[in-house]
Amino acid sequence: MLEFVFGMLTNSALLLFGVFASAAILGIPFNKKNAAVLLAFCIFVNLLQFWFYSDLGLEGARWYYPLHTHLPSLLFFTLHFKRRVPHSIYAILSA
Repeated sequence: MLEFVFGMLTNSALLLFGVFASAAILGIPFNKKNAAVLLAFCIFVNLLQFWFYSDLGLEGARWYYPLHTHLPSLLFFTLHFKRRVPHSIYAILSA
């Protein structure tokens, strides 16, 4: 149980860093609205990760990490913030 909690806390911190670092790389301005949208997206992905972890366990969910974290991030940056796909991929993988 402790490994599960520690894994979720670690991944939550990494998610926050990765999303905000990707936004910075993409040149998204950090005004109140964008910060709130980015934080709401982090909460959504964190809940999605929790669902995967609770169903598959920590190791099982790590296999699907690109599916439940990177793919939603790519769709989010390209559809909501209107960034180009190659630029979004670069930012996500760089962060």
